[in-house]
Amino acid sequence: MKRAGLLTTFVLLLGSVPCAATPAPALTTTRAGEASRLFEAANDLYRASDFEAAADHYRRLLDSGIVTAEVHYNLGNALYRLGKIGPAILQYEKAAVLAPGDPDIEENLTFLRTLTADRTTASQDPARFSLVDRALSVTNLDQDAMLLTGLWILCWVLIAAAIVTGRGRARRVVLWGVVIVGLPVILVAGTISYKTWRDANVQHGVVLAERVDVRSGPGDDHPSLFTVHEGLTMRVLRVQGSWAWISIDNGLNGWVPSDSFGTV
Repeated sequence: MKRAGLLTTFVLLLGSVPCAATPAPALTTTRAGEASRLFEAANDLYRASDFEAAADHYRRLLDSGIVTAEVHYNLGNALYRLGKIGPAILQYEKAAVLAPGDPDIEENLTFLRTLTADRTTASQDPARFSLVDRALSVTNLDQDAMLLTGLWILCWVLIAAAIVTGRGRARRVVLWGVVIVGLPVILVAGTISYKTWRDANVQHGVVLAERVDVRSGPGDDHPSLFTVHEGLTMRVLRVQGSWAWISIDNGLNGWVPSDSFGTV
């Protein structure tokens, strides 16, 4: 990991990168110059090991609407140097959205995740969690794709066999085989479509508190189901008041305070 890494090539966008699909305003020459000077000042502070001041400068850039992968990446570096693992991961995740596939960002995320206690603790009652979530967590997208490919090939082999098989009982058996294999093909294809849609549309968050009890309902009066820790990336399914319903990669879900995590 490039723990002391710093992106110094600052490409100013034509404006902020808004959450909504609305046109971004053009930067004036004056504003672009001020932003560039602030960015270089932040980099100088980082090189001087004044990470707190550097982080403050990068935040000022973001607050002013200068939202780029470079700013988020450098802010993540400064936060890591300050020992703030959760906030650093959040900034790297935001940088990854703006610059998908960037090797430095991915390397830093991979390294920081080795420093987290991103596991669930305490015993869980499987009956408490969604049957759909538990079923979908059995396989990942890559495994689903391999399964779909295998079933699809088998289906066409059976179709070819039905074509070359003469009339009679053997042909009927093969055709029933096509039907039997076709049903899981439809099921797996639907699962892949749902998972792809979910990953693209469901908001993600990063736990910022040292540890958070995930509860069965939106409130401290509900029992704790399990615990998540600083730096864990999770899906935010719904926000209700000051609580959010979240889900983690192993399929478990529950409610956490909205101020315990930052959204990507």
